[in-house]
Amino acid sequence: MGCEKPEGDTMTTAAFQKGDRIEFKEFPEAAEGKIVALWKRGFYKVAWESGLTYQGKTTVVSGNVIRKKAG
Repeated sequence: MGCEKPEGDTMTTAAFQKGDRIEFKEFPEAAEGKIVALWKRGFYKVAWESGLTYQGKTTVVSGNVIRKKAG
């Protein structure tokens, strides 16, 4: 009872900003892009710069499936 939440109940989302260079966390295809707009509730509009399926496209993705590009 009470207001305590069980451990693991919260979802952590990385804080991305417009202009951040990102890539998929775990995806069979290597795709890199740049965040071009912030959407609500942890979603981001990404302009993809590489990847067979994604290059040249703009999609909306969840912050849970992307990470900041190292380097």
